[in-house]
Amino acid sequence: MKSSKVCAGKKVGECALQRIKAGTMPPGGKCTGDPVKDAGKSGCLTQQEQGTIQAWIDSGMPEK
Repeated sequence: MKSSKVCAGKKVGECALQRIKAGTMPPGGKCTGDPVKDAGKSGCLTQQEQGTIQAWIDSGMPEK
């Protein structure tokens, strides 16, 4: 996985989750990054979805 140009010292996948949790991704999505506050908002991730991304990062971000 490539290094992120946005998040210093992180890979793209790690940066994506960091930005999701900060509420800056998806851009213009009006998400806070908090699954409880974002419940029902289109385009915002649930706790389970964020957990799936975290598990993928923790496992080394395998391609398959």
